[in-house]
Amino acid sequence: MAEEASVMPNHVYCRVPALTPDSPGLETAGYDITSRDIPEMLSYPTVSGIGETQGVSAIKFVYEHNYDVIKDTVASTVYARANGYGVDGNAPELFGKYLAAHIIATGTDISCHETTTKEEAMEKLRNGVYMLMREGSTQRNMPECIRAITEEGFDSRRAILATDDMLAEDIATKGHMNDIIRRTIKEGVDPVEAIQMATINAATWLGLSELGVIAPGKLADLAVIDGELKDMNVTKVFLKGELVAKDNELLISLPAYTYPDTVKHSVLRDKITAEDLKVAAKGEETSVRCVGLILDQNLTNAVEVKLSVENGYIKPCVEKDILPIAVVGRHGQNCIGRSFVKGFDLKHGAMAESVSHDTHNIIVTGTNYEDMAVAVNHVIEMQGGVAVVKEGKVIGELPLRIAGLMTDELSANELTEKMKHLHELAKTELECKAHAPFMHLAFLSLTTSPKWKITDKGLVDAENYCVIPTVIQ
Repeated sequence: MAEEASVMPNHVYCRVPALTPDSPGLETAGYDITSRDIPEMLSYPTVSGIGETQGVSAIKFVYEHNYDVIKDTVASTVYARANGYGVDGNAPELFGKYLAAHIIATGTDISCHETTTKEEAMEKLRNGVYMLMREGSTQRNMPECIRAITEEGFDSRRAILATDDMLAEDIATKGHMNDIIRRTIKEGVDPVEAIQMATINAATWLGLSELGVIAPGKLADLAVIDGELKDMNVTKVFLKGELVAKDNELLISLPAYTYPDTVKHSVLRDKITAEDLKVAAKGEETSVRCVGLILDQNLTNAVEVKLSVENGYIKPCVEKDILPIAVVGRHGQNCIGRSFVKGFDLKHGAMAESVSHDTHNIIVTGTNYEDMAVAVNHVIEMQGGVAVVKEGKVIGELPLRIAGLMTDELSANELTEKMKHLHELAKTELECKAHAPFMHLAFLSLTTSPKWKITDKGLVDAENYCVIPTVIQ
């Protein structure tokens, strides 16, 4: 990816992980990255620093249960800063001494894109944190964060607009940063100030002195806006003074980059059966722990419910929106984490994908174990991707063979149409009430944000850094 970024006509900068997995002992990654890997990764072309240091997000519990993570993260961040590289923080729901500890572990001038409340935004700005106000397809945090500026009068120079994960169809139909700026203006921010939050503020944070401002000696990267600023109707785009796009049409050809076959065979496991996904229990009824999906957030609720037991296994309850969820290891391990989830309101079938933050094992949910197994097995057959299943048949697929995360087989327009079709299938055939369900599903294995998540190791209590049993004894 760093090599591909170096041949692109626009300015693409990558950041590398300080650690994988983010929560050692709670999940399995395809490769364990530590501080020993940092010097090599920072030497890659277009790499500008270390990405979100999630391993020390829940710093109190990491300190108590896996102190080696803190020592290793400090070694990585000290090396990076000593050699002129930036470091991103990751501080969801951190206040007081815990926020201070996170800042110390990652270094001053850190960023955080996990701020979800006005109170968090105020404290982070007070402490010199660059606050990336996320407004993606399924994480909508900017309207709350911006209140620190519109209501409390905080200086906006460290406030930056960011998207995090976005669906291709949203970018194609609504726009990218121009749409985020447009929405920020609607929250009461002056248009010029909102534009600064996506340009000069971001460039300053990243140390890119040639970008983010129109001035002598700077690179002439320009977006031409037709009409009023508040509408953010971009009609022309210039890169280094060259007109590259006009009226939503690309005027230059993008260089083709060929990924090696080695990254297209990353699903290293045999197929599974429906029984592999079931949760065993005794008696006729039992209490279980259940991940509570929160729409448009990375955060989840901790839910406890009662479910029936049949033939030694717990039955899901589609009527009450209590569905099975599992994470199937795909990096050569045979681990399968099993639990339940509430919030998708699925009525039929199942969906599985190899996009499952941040270690990207195969995550699956559905109304029945048989369809779930079919979906997982199809993802295995594709060597990564998204599968939608109903009544034992695959009704939709999107192969993502590059590391199980990306495709070089489809154009941007083709990818957009494919994702639109999958979302339509989820809505009409599976009767899923949650919008962008594949994006929401992918974040349910992110162990660094509260409260309960699921990995190949099982149900994870992110706040206490431990795997907890699904069945309440």
